[in-house]
Amino acid sequence: MAGLRHTTVNLFAAPAAAVAVIASVLFLDKPLAWFCFGLGAGVHAAGRYLSLLGDFPAGFAACSVMLGLSLYLVYGRKRSVAAGLRLLFVPVSTGLSWALGNIAKVVFGRARPELLFQQGLYGFHFLRTDYDFNSFPSGHAVLATSFLFALSMILPRWRWPLWVLAVVVCLSRVVITAHYFSDVFAGALLAVAVVSGTRSIFRSRGPVFSPKEEL
Repeated sequence: MAGLRHTTVNLFAAPAAAVAVIASVLFLDKPLAWFCFGLGAGVHAAGRYLSLLGDFPAGFAACSVMLGLSLYLVYGRKRSVAAGLRLLFVPVSTGLSWALGNIAKVVFGRARPELLFQQGLYGFHFLRTDYDFNSFPSGHAVLATSFLFALSMILPRWRWPLWVLAVVVCLSRVVITAHYFSDVFAGALLAVAVVSGTRSIFRSRGPVFSPKEEL
């Protein structure tokens, strides 16, 4: 029965997420962007500091540390391969999420909020490579969510703080008007889907996520 419920939830999750993203594009994104545009300089400054956690250099550095620790555990400390895979899982799933997110940016070619404020331009202009039309999905949201969500799977006792931090980073991109809400929402959804799929692959390699392998 539990398996049936899980299958049913998965069956409806993707369409429901797609409807939510479309609804945001149609009804929420523009008014919320204008509201955030009018927020004070102090709020924008705080948002910019928080969004640094989703920058590529920060994500690359964090993933490099996880990769190094994975190799050290297996070859330096002679720990089990499963222990190393737990750490390797984080940079692998994060890297896959980041790559797919960047492909999606080019495919959708969405105009950034700045173009709405300056030129009244809003919408999707498919297959664009320039920065001003790479808003969907948010790369910061993809990177931060994938890394922190993957980390929460190997550190389950810290899952709630890690999830909250991911949400904060995502929303910071909306607050500073670097992205629309649907950009960060879609980025987070993409990250969760890729990390969950990668987890299934890693689990097929053995007891990677067993409590006995807790770090």
